[in-house]
Amino acid sequence: MAHDAKRTARSLGVGAITAAPSVAWKRPVGGALAETQVVAHDIDADGAKDVVMVSAGSIVARRANDSQIWKSENIGARRVVAVANLDGQGPAEVIAIGSSPLGLYLLNAQTGATLWYKATGTVAIDALVVPNPSGGQRLFLAEQLGLLIAYAFPSGVTTPAANQIWLGATSP
Repeated sequence: MAHDAKRTARSLGVGAITAAPSVAWKRPVGGALAETQVVAHDIDADGAKDVVMVSAGSIVARRANDSQIWKSENIGARRVVAVANLDGQGPAEVIAIGSSPLGLYLLNAQTGATLWYKATGTVAIDALVVPNPSGGQRLFLAEQLGLLIAYAFPSGVTTPAANQIWLGATSP
C-alpha cells in the first residue's frame, strides 16, 4: 500500500531489521544542514561512505566514526554541489560554492586543497556536473542574470580559462 486515506505515513508492512537501530555517531553542526550542504562519498577509498559537508565557512570531510579526513581553507562555503572525478583520472574533485571570495571552487577530494577557482559576481549561482561522452565529466556554471559557462577537463583540472569550452549569452 502506497499510503492510507488519512495520509498518516504508517504502513502495516514488516521490515527486515533484526536488531534495534542505534546511533553510529553524532556531530553537532551548530544548526541544520540543508541537503545542498552535505554529500556522502567514499573520499579516502576505504570502501565506506564519508561525509563531505559545509562547516564554519570551510568544506570538511569526515569518516563514519566522526574522525576528520581534511578541512579546506575558509572559502565562505555555502554549498557542496558534488563530488565527481571531472577529468576521469586520479582522485575526484569536490565542487563547492563559496562566498569568500564569491565563486565556484574545485577542491582536491583527498586533501581539501583548492585546485581551481572561478570568480562570480554573486552567490546566486548554480553548478551542474554531467557525464562527458569522451570521458570524465563536464561542469556547467550558471550565474543569475549572467552567463552560462561549460567546462571540460580532458587534460586535467588546470584553470577556468583553460578548461572553459563554451560561454552562453547573457540572460535577457
